[in-house]
Amino acid sequence: MKEGHELRWGGIAGILALIVAIIARIVAWNAPGITEHAGLIGGYVGQHRGHMLWAALLTTIAAALFLWFGVALAAAFRRGEARHADLTDMAGARAEETRPPGTPAAGGHAPGTYPGEGVHGPGTHPAAGGRPEGVRGEHARAASVRRYGFSDLPALVLAGFVVVVTLGFVGAAVYAGTAYVFSVNRGLLPLAAVPYTGVTLMGLLSGIAWALLFAAIAGAIIRTAVLPQWMAWFAIIVAIIAFLSALALGITGGVLAPRSFLVGWLPMILVGLWTLVASGLLIREHLPFATRTVEARPAMGH
Repeated sequence: MKEGHELRWGGIAGILALIVAIIARIVAWNAPGITEHAGLIGGYVGQHRGHMLWAALLTTIAAALFLWFGVALAAAFRRGEARHADLTDMAGARAEETRPPGTPAAGGHAPGTYPGEGVHGPGTHPAAGGRPEGVRGEHARAASVRRYGFSDLPALVLAGFVVVVTLGFVGAAVYAGTAYVFSVNRGLLPLAAVPYTGVTLMGLLSGIAWALLFAAIAGAIIRTAVLPQWMAWFAIIVAIIAFLSALALGITGGVLAPRSFLVGWLPMILVGLWTLVASGLLIREHLPFATRTVEARPAMGH
């Protein structure tokens, strides 16, 4: 963890991605909605080519930084799973070291008990100094890793980041192409609403990809406990809101219009808040495998 501070740099990338994305939104602040008249959209494209190109460039930069953050987060989840496997290996080995001659081996404990509990008492564990609190959850996760192997959740999280970032790159490219082509060929400005609307609707449908990403993140947090459990519930809320925003496809007015607050802004605000908190934890390196070690304490009398 201390070698290279990869996770810390990933957290910094997450915060920089938020800053750049906010600047991109500010640059294109007065962009019309897709429900506006085609002439108004064409006029905006013709007069604000510079704003649109800068917004597209900043969006791609933010997407690249967000992918860096995603790689660091997926790595943290993978390390978290490895840590739980190490917990069980270390605890089992040290239970054997403290086992008096003639007592059953740690592997012969009854179902639902911990290794070495025949020596240290039911529900206790040498790695916890005889205190069951905080050990049961660790053992449950570690036993799951040992029994079923490493899960695909970290890989699914990374794949989710790749998908949403790819959609961001494609949308930014189409947005920039619209600005360039129609501002140079002004005779085509009445048709500018076509790709402009397509980019907006693609962003709306990307809510499905965001929902899958944050559902995978929530599952990874629950499994590894790398981040606080309330971050998992926060991720679930983000996933639900993102999914519901995609269902607004086809609505042309009201509070559920594509560029309304509930559909166009709320999902991204929640994503930004979650990313900000997670980035802060990565920067502080305040993660279980970075701040805690497993040390066996011999029981009284051994």
